[in-house]
Amino acid sequence: MSDFKSTQSTVHDAAIWTGTCYMDLLDPNPAEIHLTDIARALSRLARFNGFGRAFYSVAEHSVWCVRVFEVHAAGDIYSDPVLRDIARDILLHDAPEAYLGDVTSPLKAHLPDYQRLETRMAAAIAARFNLTGSAPEWVKRCDREMLAIEKADLLPTAGPWPVDGLEYPPNISPLHLTPSQAENFFLQEAQKLGFDTRAGG
Repeated sequence: MSDFKSTQSTVHDAAIWTGTCYMDLLDPNPAEIHLTDIARALSRLARFNGFGRAFYSVAEHSVWCVRVFEVHAAGDIYSDPVLRDIARDILLHDAPEAYLGDVTSPLKAHLPDYQRLETRMAAAIAARFNLTGSAPEWVKRCDREMLAIEKADLLPTAGPWPVDGLEYPPNISPLHLTPSQAENFFLQEAQKLGFDTRAGG
């Protein structure tokens, strides 16, 4: 964590209150990042800017991405340390959105400043939870396969997308969990993957 500040964030123009502390969005402190804050925020963020046919949270999406990986993995993602590290990366691949909000991909492509903030926040989250970043190709693959599943389920009249025709595991489908349910769903998966899910963890 040496590249990050060690002092607590304070109230200023680029800080937000997370429920446990103020988070400096420009210079995030890994020590102030808590999984419970991430779970709560992601469970209240809607995928697709809320335009799906039903509420569907980023938190639920994150867990299903891990399930996609579990189908593909040649082993137990909870006991094999290599697979577990990849699954941990996948679960938290959208964690910066807990602090920065969920910006849709078409808009994000035109916001280089947001992309820089997202990269910095992702690095702070990786430092906080000792994420390895060892298999970014798996993170991308599982995210895209889940996107194809979600598009069919949540946006059935959206017309053609680049993910149409993408092969993905069967028997995986969004549950449209409420925020409270999605928060618990996320934390239960995190606990199975070895994260500290206690309050403030």
